Amino acid sequence: MFFVLAFSCISDTKIKVTETLSIEFEQIGYLKIDQQRVFTFYINSTEIIEKNNVPEKLWSVIEEHGKKQMNTQGKNTQSFYYLSRTNAPDVTNMKTYEGAIDKASINEPLALVYIMFNGEKGIIRNPKE
Repeated sequence: MFFVLAFSCISDTKIKVTETLSIEFEQIGYLKIDQQRVFTFYINSTEIIEKNNVPEKLWSVIEEHGKKQMNTQGKNTQSFYYLSRTNAPDVTNMKTYEGAIDKASINEPLALVYIMFNGEKGIIRNPKE
């Protein structure tokens, strides 16, 4: 048995990363199957962010955001972050957790923040590289 919950969320709080760069996270997709979750987020920014020149502070902000996402103890949560809204897939209607992970991985996410079943948390920068 599995349940699919779907909703979209745009943050109304801008986060100041540097003197000139502010961001907000726009949730594009969310899937929950058997207490395991996959999120996809677009990073809406006040200036262009180059994939190979990401401010160190932005990595910290992304990681902090990902570690705050809903998680069921003993289950996995994975949050994918994209610099382009068109690359951020909506995983909401996927039929399997693995299918959602595959779809989220295809379009070169900037980052993947994970919360593992054993409580381990972390970030993978440019996971497609």
